[in-house]
Amino acid sequence: MSYLNGPRINFWGGFQTNVDTTNNEDYEEATGGPLINVVHTMVTSSKSDEDLIHELRQPALRDGVSYYTLGGWNYYGDHGVTFHNAKVSSAGHPGKVTTDTRMSELPVYLLGALDPITGAGPVGSAVMVDLDPTSSQTTQIFIGGLQIGASDKPALLIHGDSKCDSQFLGLRMQPNEETVDAPGSYAANGTFQVTFPIESVVSYDSSIPILNDLMNTPGIRGIVMRFSVFECLPYMSTPELQADYKNNRNSSNPSSGHVIGTIGAALDGEPDTVPPGRWLENTTLGGASGVALLDETNAILSLDMVSLLPKAKLRADRKDFTGPIGPNVDFGDLTISVNGASLTKFNPLPENYYVYGGIFDLAVNSEQIPALKSSPITISGKNGNNAVRIEEKPLRIYGDPRNIYFNEDGTSQDLTITMQVRWLGGPLSQDTLFTLTSGKSGILENPKFLSFPEIVNVRGGSTSLTFEVKDRPGSKPGFEAITIDSKQSNTADTFINFRKYPVGDLPPIPAGGPDWDYVYENILRYFYVVFPAMSMRIPLNYEGTIKATGPVILQRLSKEYRPTALYMPLTRAMSPERVAVLEAYLNS
Repeated sequence: MSYLNGPRINFWGGFQTNVDTTNNEDYEEATGGPLINVVHTMVTSSKSDEDLIHELRQPALRDGVSYYTLGGWNYYGDHGVTFHNAKVSSAGHPGKVTTDTRMSELPVYLLGALDPITGAGPVGSAVMVDLDPTSSQTTQIFIGGLQIGASDKPALLIHGDSKCDSQFLGLRMQPNEETVDAPGSYAANGTFQVTFPIESVVSYDSSIPILNDLMNTPGIRGIVMRFSVFECLPYMSTPELQADYKNNRNSSNPSSGHVIGTIGAALDGEPDTVPPGRWLENTTLGGASGVALLDETNAILSLDMVSLLPKAKLRADRKDFTGPIGPNVDFGDLTISVNGASLTKFNPLPENYYVYGGIFDLAVNSEQIPALKSSPITISGKNGNNAVRIEEKPLRIYGDPRNIYFNEDGTSQDLTITMQVRWLGGPLSQDTLFTLTSGKSGILENPKFLSFPEIVNVRGGSTSLTFEVKDRPGSKPGFEAITIDSKQSNTADTFINFRKYPVGDLPPIPAGGPDWDYVYENILRYFYVVFPAMSMRIPLNYEGTIKATGPVILQRLSKEYRPTALYMPLTRAMSPERVAVLEAYLNS
């Protein structure tokens, strides 16, 4: 089923992620050593806290031009993720989606988590953290729920902790960092999908037909939301942020852009965090991708093209991220072909595609269905100098494993990884060899701490690929990625990121147990220097405050909080060994 071929609710609006950028690298200093160590979460410089903070706030250079600060474009970020003025724009069943719905203009909110112990909340907001902070492909969002409608009478209210990961990473426009005062990611698109178990639905308005249809979908196991974020760039420009710091206002500078989303039903067999369907890729725009799903019963081909087609241009006002999104490039009518033969044409609605979630439902006939089932799809269009070609990669590898904390319980664990594999949306047509390779997930050296098979043979007729991952004896901690590919031509490969926390890297604990000096230097100092937004709530460098708030900190460090948006630290960068030492100090 999925959001593609069942009842769906579409929305669009503004998006902000207030990530802290200071942990994006280790920062080499003039003496030849790094300022910090991201893997071991340690301050490695001999400079004082005050000198380090001063240095991280100073203007930096990019290609010889002043560019934000050494600590990046958002030193004071708190990792919050929020929708802004996001509203329902259309709803309905495939082929019958309309703007004329009782849900139109209802606000859509991401929620923070309920306290897992007291049930109070929701507290704060959803949060975005990278498993590997030096990477652009390891992003996760921890979400506590979803709400449609006003707080006093929501049309749909969900409270349930869930996590989603960035998928469909690719461009929405060609980047030009020479003229745009922003990181290159402003030109990219990231698609997230989150699934809330049906038990987490608190209430819904059954008098709204599309909501009633959604909640009564046969076999429903949860509510799924796919949302794409793009055209995201820092809210303040370099001169604005540097002036802000100079005047000691110390504002956060969230990445601000657009969001287009769709809400539907989740059924058994579908991944929680990545859309099912056949993989489509824009061959003229690096990595831009989407999915197609053929519903034979209702004779509809549904195309999720929200991230497949490029925007015509970047918005003129960087601060106007909640207004109309602006058009895509106009390629004229697009033609769907199979084996070079044209099957049908459709208009991709370049002016208002986002009103309908970027999804297109095309009627197909009994003669076209066999052709669509047996061969890859091609979508093409040309309008003047604008041309596009989208091709299906018939072999697709996908699944929920994406960002994995390999030893989050303090010991390395042997893992069994299962991914879904499809040929033209169905089982494999023949025996297929898949290759697994190790690589860097970000900019840091790959310590190669994982042991796994290099080749996995999957029998024809299968729909899954399974392999074991183990800790390589004597390996170092850090970040590693496994890419899964196939020698089969036209494969949509995928990757899984892993983080291995350090073990045994702390100095000997004092005879009487960890004291304040030990705890601050080896555990809290890194977060005080790198994440000042934390110290705006609890001063991490002040012993009296840490002791006074000890019970709260102990709660937030507990296993009950780890799956939620309330865990401390939000970045989950503190190793289990450091957590245990901090707990011992607070309990003393």
